[in-house]
Amino acid sequence: MTAIPMNRPIRTAGFLAALVLFALPAHAQLGALKKKLDKATGKEAPQQAATAPVFDDVTLEITQERIAKLTAAKRAVRQFAESPQGPAAYEKLIQPLDNRQVAIYEKRVDAINAWDQKRRDYENCVDSVLGVLAQQKTAQFQAQVLSDPATQRRMMELSQTMLAAQQKGDTAAIRKLVAELDRLKQPQKGDTAEAAKHCTYPTPPALVKEWVGLKRQIDSLNNLKQDAENKQAKIEEPISGMNPRQSAMFCERIKQYVQQLKEKKQHVGFSDDEVKRLANLEQAIRDLEALCP
Repeated sequence: MTAIPMNRPIRTAGFLAALVLFALPAHAQLGALKKKLDKATGKEAPQQAATAPVFDDVTLEITQERIAKLTAAKRAVRQFAESPQGPAAYEKLIQPLDNRQVAIYEKRVDAINAWDQKRRDYENCVDSVLGVLAQQKTAQFQAQVLSDPATQRRMMELSQTMLAAQQKGDTAAIRKLVAELDRLKQPQKGDTAEAAKHCTYPTPPALVKEWVGLKRQIDSLNNLKQDAENKQAKIEEPISGMNPRQSAMFCERIKQYVQQLKEKKQHVGFSDDEVKRLANLEQAIRDLEALCP
């Protein structure tokens, strides 16, 4: 019997491997070959390293100083928000008034709507009378320009000032001059009072009168609440040194770090320097995370 060469299985295996590699795309060939080699050597393939963050105008490096500043800023915002001048205080005042107003509206909706239509009719009446007065005022002004030397000089001065402003491109001065000219032709406060004499303001029933009063109070408080919200929005940036986008991203990364800490996972998405630094700042990190929205 002819002896089978000992190197035949090796050649056969190599031939089969070549066929497999030939049939697969290049990247699949290399990947498959790498897995075979790792399996053959008993080694696990190393995991790809996490991509380090890129710091820019939005993503800031987490440092102890920035943590301290943003924490102080968030505390200042919270302190104002919970103060008697904060938005929450005004919302607390608005809520019972709003509840009462809703209750009245549900009970007297027809009466309120009927009164509101009469109110609009009154306003239309006043506007109509004022329109007539405005036309009369314009005609009187034009006649005055033609007959009164003092008015003519004043109009000449305004015209020259307007021309100079246009040449300079001073839009603010132009708007001011146009407004002054309009005031010379428009009805004054006395004209409005005169117009009101020709129109009848509707007297609201008791509950409707209460509803109107509540609406005015709520509108006033809402304006104060909006002012408080605007003030609150301006507190954080000067203290933290971060604009809203930077602050939001910083908080997002802080929350991510705390979550990874809770789950005892490897810190991904942070630079090596950040990981080393934050290991000694766990309490500061948790304090800031509690203040972040």
